[in-house]
Amino acid sequence: MTTAYNGRDLLLQIAGAASPTVWNTVGGLRAKSLSINNNPVDITNDGSAGFRELLPAGGVQSFEMTGNGVFTKATADAALFTAALNRTTVYARIISGAGDKFIGSFVVTSYQRTGNFDNAEQFTVTLQSTGTLIYQSS
Repeated sequence: MTTAYNGRDLLLQIAGAASPTVWNTVGGLRAKSLSINNNPVDITNDGSAGFRELLPAGGVQSFEMTGNGVFTKATADAALFTAALNRTTVYARIISGAGDKFIGSFVVTSYQRTGNFDNAEQFTVTLQSTGTLIYQSS
């Protein structure tokens, strides 16, 4: 039997300013997505018999987290807005429903807030990794 996990269990947490061991969950998020991007290095040459060859573990790896939800002025939600406004990094932890974690520095590359007259104020955020991330399996 295959184990499935609740989407709500994919969490984005931001480290508290005073200590990287105090984590605040971005509670306003309703939808989240994590992408691991591997930029391959093409090593195709005359000996490749006309087929493309890629260098294993070559190129640049990056992580991107996107999310959207209801804007609250909670600590972590506000930290994303502040980081976007001031063009600074946030120290974040992404936890999957399976319990594995990605921890490291992220730049808020995109932040948008919207508000319809008949709905709660919403926000959309994109974070991209900068530097090495720590991976902890469950």
